[in-house]
Amino acid sequence: MVLYIKKHIMTKIKTPAKSAPKPTLPIEQQLRDLLVKTLDEDKAEDIVVIDLKGKAAYADYMIVATGLNSRHLQSLAESCNEKVRELKYPNARMEGLNDANWVILDAHDIIVHLFRPAVRQFYKLEDLWTIEPAAREQSVPDQ
Repeated sequence: MVLYIKKHIMTKIKTPAKSAPKPTLPIEQQLRDLLVKTLDEDKAEDIVVIDLKGKAAYADYMIVATGLNSRHLQSLAESCNEKVRELKYPNARMEGLNDANWVILDAHDIIVHLFRPAVRQFYKLEDLWTIEPAAREQSVPDQ
């Protein structure tokens, strides 16, 4: 608290309390959140984030989303690629942009899969990663 005296009038002015600095998220979590927000703003459907930590060595997260048509998929992929570059994420690569049935954006720690609805239904990629290993072993018939 600070006291100021001016013209024989004493006023108390409260100094703002110093707030604790907000903890910053690791870069891969910031990128994950930014990509999910971008996909949502660009009207992607059925956005699913799969945590791959402990399941795969090549990425920490996988984002799967659906675009309505080829042009929408291209737009989603370009928006995501732009956001990756804004964060100065090194060497991100994109595949499948010309066909726009299934576009993959590989940003090393995060892989984004963008599908047309029929292609996503056919591959069911997120189902492969949501089955627990014990359940997967039980579903495989013995030979």
